[in-house]
Amino acid sequence: MSDDRPRAASTPRPAPAGLRVLLVEDDTDLREMMALVLRRRGHVVRAVADGRSACAAAVAFAPEVLLVDLGLPDMTGHQALAAIEALGLPSRPVCIALSGRSAPEDLERSQQAGFDHHLVKPVDTAALEAVFPRR
Repeated sequence: MSDDRPRAASTPRPAPAGLRVLLVEDDTDLREMMALVLRRRGHVVRAVADGRSACAAAVAFAPEVLLVDLGLPDMTGHQALAAIEALGLPSRPVCIALSGRSAPEDLERSQQAGFDHHLVKPVDTAALEAVFPRR
């Protein structure tokens, strides 16, 4: 005999916990759009507009991913990364430079400054997620 009763749907698995992402971008529209996209993907995002705010947020937030625009109003993104690294965070985040420039010397400078990755704006979400750490 056939059982025609509706079957209970399998219990959905909870989505993996998102990463703590500190986004440092001075362009308000871009900052808000990127933060929104990252939050919709399940990440916890703190977004700030300058290097000083990034340092304060890094201490309070302990990011797992640090996205830094290289052209900030109060310092370069390279300087912001150096300042954050000097804070002695409990663990080092994956550090990603965001820039409108992609010449070989720009990529080399980001690498020398300590960035793990250099992405060119506008940043493709899939490319961004591809360089995020896996849990």
